[in-house]
Amino acid sequence: NPSFEAARRALSLRFTEGQLQRMRELAEKARQGQLTSEERDEVECYERVGSLLGVLQSKARLILGEDDSSGPG
Repeated sequence: NPSFEAARRALSLRFTEGQLQRMRELAEKARQGQLTSEERDEVECYERVGSLLGVLQSKARLILGEDDSSGPG
């Protein structure tokens, strides 16, 4: 079933280790109050992608009939 295959692929989507490291760096700079405007924009992009990924994966779990209570990923 193509819908099931698409749902399985959606559940496998993850940020890369490099992206996760960058998010940690940005979080540390934010805690120190040292983000540039470009970095704030970058943080907002990561937040939007993370939110969209969470919604996509939630819908994928519904398609596959899995319990959706565990959250994104």
